[in-house]
Amino acid sequence: MVILYNDQQQKRRSKKIRWACIHPFPITEEQEERKHKLWAKTMIELTNKMNEVWIPPINNNRIDRNGESTSCELQNNEEYNQNGIHEEEENVEEDDLPELSEVPSNNTFVPVQDEHGYLLCRNGDWIIDRFKIIKQIGDGVFSKVHLVSDSKNLQRSANGENPSKRALKIVRNVQAYKDAALQEISVLQALHSSDDDEENGLGPSHLVIKLLDNFEYFDHICLLFEPYGLSRGNDYHPYPLDQIRYIAYQLILAVNFIHEKGIVHTDLKPENILFVNTDNHEFKNRWDKPYEEMGLVKSKRSRNRRRIRVLKDASIRLIDFGSAVFDHQGHDETVTTRHYRAPEIILKNGWSFPCDIWSIGCILFELYSGCALFPKMDDIKHLATIERICGAVPKSMKRASSCGFYRNNNQLNCSPEVKEHVKERTRKLFDYIKLKEMEHIQFFDLLENMLVIDPDLRITLKVAREHDFFEKLDNNLRLKAENGENINENGAT
Repeated sequence: MVILYNDQQQKRRSKKIRWACIHPFPITEEQEERKHKLWAKTMIELTNKMNEVWIPPINNNRIDRNGESTSCELQNNEEYNQNGIHEEEENVEEDDLPELSEVPSNNTFVPVQDEHGYLLCRNGDWIIDRFKIIKQIGDGVFSKVHLVSDSKNLQRSANGENPSKRALKIVRNVQAYKDAALQEISVLQALHSSDDDEENGLGPSHLVIKLLDNFEYFDHICLLFEPYGLSRGNDYHPYPLDQIRYIAYQLILAVNFIHEKGIVHTDLKPENILFVNTDNHEFKNRWDKPYEEMGLVKSKRSRNRRRIRVLKDASIRLIDFGSAVFDHQGHDETVTTRHYRAPEIILKNGWSFPCDIWSIGCILFELYSGCALFPKMDDIKHLATIERICGAVPKSMKRASSCGFYRNNNQLNCSPEVKEHVKERTRKLFDYIKLKEMEHIQFFDLLENMLVIDPDLRITLKVAREHDFFEKLDNNLRLKAENGENINENGAT
């Protein structure tokens, strides 16, 4: 998982770093000695690398997924993609993976990585004499993401032509993470191998982020994407129901598209849903007209004076295919971030496309309430919470599980304290509804169908897109989601 920082978080992060530099914490003599030893080791390694001044060989060919040779030069195209990888090692088949071109740099400076395999980059550094690093915008277990300016792709503005901004994900130099990056490249190439539908203005392929380019830079796999905005940039405030409706419709179309390509995402979560445009309306959190117009629930006047931000455009892109798998690959390992993990994964009953639908239900609830339906917990407590909110796990699923979570009487093997804790902290799904109005009831009916415990009985995405909840979806937004067409304020395309 890659964590993206919004501007406010970046400022707080920088402030903490500056404070730590000005007011360092006292350290012991043992810590001081360790620090000097580590510094000496790093300097020796750096000196050895500088003496070698190794430049990787040029590979003039890039192999596409059809086995055909293409030029290794960075492609100046209109496609894009972005960050994030799952935290577990993938079983990757070599036949499914593309080869990466190794791109040399004209600089004599040899990049250095830290002890964990991250490439050390500073603002202003250049990558292959094309990408200038502006700032780091995200980091995670597998990689770091930097906002860069692309000197070979210029954008016109009032001040003339300027380098376009891109998001460059630089993967750690660790084989398991590099394998996951190769898997992500392979999946994205499969998803966008033929964009006939999009060229004709049809189909939802535009909702899935595209890979602009990829290359290897001193043993680090680099992926180039368009920069988008984080869906959690609203500080975990609930979204208006009208915007949830539009986001849900796009998400259903996007995930159905990848399912039709035979791919299971396995890591759907809010961090992997990015907004195309993060411009927003701002108004005070009080009983005022803008608050009502934006569709936010206001059950009573709030004393909270913080400003509420509501997106002007809730168009999304689905990202992070580092843990996506083709349906013909093995489905036995544990996948999905805990909060969005389906019960069949917890029970190790095997999983497939329906596990993504469960994740969508969890995401939509979080957009509605501002908090996770299933917080981070162990397997036993997670199952107890699922049964409290969604109903009992079917006996067939209990019998098929080899995890020993259920006793012979089909009761969950948990302590009375856990049961009491879950009962106090959670409610039945429909008890979380904010207003007993029809559109809220329809929304929770959709959630209930997505959160059916038995994956064989869970709603399909083709049925979900026809749900009554989407009857009130603006027709212009519906066309925009389905066809990728730009709709202006007057509704024209």
